[in-house]
Amino acid sequence: MKRQSRESVHFCTLRSAGRLLLRGLKKGRWADVGSICVVMSIFLTACASFGATEDTLATQVANSIYATQTTEASGRATETQIASNIFATQTANAPTMTPTPLPTFTYTPTSSPTPTLSPTPSPTATATPSPTSTPTPTPVPDAIVKAKAGNLRAGPGTNYDILGKVTAGQEVEILSKSPGGNLVKVNLIKGNDVVTGWLWVKLLVIHVPLELVVVETNIPPTPTPRATPTPRPTPVPRLCRPGAALVRVSNKLDATLTLVLRGPEYVRFILAPNESRNYCFVPGDYNFTALAPGYESDTGRKTFVYEAGSCECWNFYFLIPPFGCDCPTDPADYVPPPLSTR
Repeated sequence: MKRQSRESVHFCTLRSAGRLLLRGLKKGRWADVGSICVVMSIFLTACASFGATEDTLATQVANSIYATQTTEASGRATETQIASNIFATQTANAPTMTPTPLPTFTYTPTSSPTPTLSPTPSPTATATPSPTSTPTPTPVPDAIVKAKAGNLRAGPGTNYDILGKVTAGQEVEILSKSPGGNLVKVNLIKGNDVVTGWLWVKLLVIHVPLELVVVETNIPPTPTPRATPTPRPTPVPRLCRPGAALVRVSNKLDATLTLVLRGPEYVRFILAPNESRNYCFVPGDYNFTALAPGYESDTGRKTFVYEAGSCECWNFYFLIPPFGCDCPTDPADYVPPPLSTR
């Protein structure tokens, strides 16, 4: 029974609610959503009590709706009256409004932006080709020396003095030619100087017509031939005479020694520092003078004596005398001292 009652309530709720809604809509009782909500609320409350029939529920709902609509209508009438009173009061107390004039606007035209001008590209200048310069021809010299070497002379002949030498490749300027045409007068450049002289034609490569070259008329006089010097006789080397005294002369100083002897012969010779020479003297007494820079002169008397198979040492020294004597005893190792004029 309990389960069946719940199904009846469920049935009552679903089906009865639908029927009541349809009835009310057909008769125009519920004109708004609020009324529909009230009807549904009442209907659900009534269905909660068991045993209520559909007609009973409809009657209760209808009474409730009527009461609700009457109350709402009365309330709407009251609200309408209040609104009318408020409007009348506001209208009576409203101040007279003076219309405010609208501001006059002056139209200022907006300046259009000045268009940016793009620079007009300048035309590319066409390069004017430079005229091709005609090369200046290198001047050809009058003549060029072809011989390895030659003499530049003061006149047209080998009897004239030699002014200088020429070598292969040197350039010359031809001024004139000799009467026979075998020599030419030329200018030769040597450094910053110009030397004028004569050259044999056979020494040159000539680039000008030789027949057009003028003949020189101002030829220097032929020089007087120089006397050939008489050759001096070759001096016969002096040899040590038999019986000569053999003497080894030594300079033990650190300066040059000049020795002068006057006796049977007048001799003079010079010895370098630490130099020794072997001389053969004519025997006899000699007065000598020894000179050396930085030292006092030494003078004295010296006697040379011949002894077969013997020799002597004559030393010039300072403070300490040399030890021993190494003179040779062979006369072939000696020469006569140089003679001097008195």
